[in-house]
Amino acid sequence: MTARTLHAIVNPAAAGGRLKTKWEPVADYFHHQGIAVCPHFTREGREAAALAKTLIEAGERDLAAAGGDGTAFEVINGILSSGAAGSVRFGILPLGTGNSFLRDFDIRDWRTAAARIVAGKTRPIDVGRVTWPVDGSRPPLYFHNMLGLGLMAEACRLRHVRFGFMGRYAYHAAFFNQLMIMKNRPATLCLEGGKEFPVRVPLLAVCNSQFTGHDMRLSPHSRVDDGRFDLLYAENISPLEILKLFLQLPQGTHLRHPKVRVAPFSEGEIEMKEPGYIMMDGEVIEAQRIRVEVLPGALQVMV
Repeated sequence: MTARTLHAIVNPAAAGGRLKTKWEPVADYFHHQGIAVCPHFTREGREAAALAKTLIEAGERDLAAAGGDGTAFEVINGILSSGAAGSVRFGILPLGTGNSFLRDFDIRDWRTAAARIVAGKTRPIDVGRVTWPVDGSRPPLYFHNMLGLGLMAEACRLRHVRFGFMGRYAYHAAFFNQLMIMKNRPATLCLEGGKEFPVRVPLLAVCNSQFTGHDMRLSPHSRVDDGRFDLLYAENISPLEILKLFLQLPQGTHLRHPKVRVAPFSEGEIEMKEPGYIMMDGEVIEAQRIRVEVLPGALQVMV
């Protein structure tokens, strides 16, 4: 009988560059479970998406992302752009700094994640498709965890360029840095094809799953398979109020604040008055207006 082969796309720069030294026990684990692991180490950014697409086009159907949220984001984009996502079994090995998505499935370490991959049972999860510009002149991008604008995206960008050495606390440091200069910025929302309505917010979050930033339960009511997103925002809020909400995120009690709004939706457009940054699963792009829509059950994940 032919042994099962798992193709793992590995980001050696994850976990502050320590992942490559941590890979051997992971490979040994799968070997002892009778699974042949074929690692594909990336050498530069954006390579993981191309690797995933190439493997699928070659007929491979068992893929895993080994790294953090950014590595999973890239591999998922490769899977979705291949046109064969429904036939691919996808696993995530949390070996990076941030691994928020797996918290929804009570997976906090690579051994638990690996055991789920060995079992091979998949669960369909929703994926977000982002079109930018909205005229579709660029290929869409896909996210599985969350999308953030304003303060969230600015902090994520700063995390990469200035605070990366702080590991899992890098985002917290960047967030507090940006908190001191935050502004309530004008934006326009149009959800479910309805009327446009203006808001003034320091940040917007489109959530598919509950957690972000490792331990922050940003959207406690989100479910990865309900065919919708939860849009979270708070209008005309002060830095002090944002700080108090931030400290409540691990418990998810921030939703009790009278200024916090949650709007479930499945498709819509978001436009910031001024160009800025958008964060998807830890990856940052520059954009001003985007279209977001849910693709129900688009990804088969081994969790």
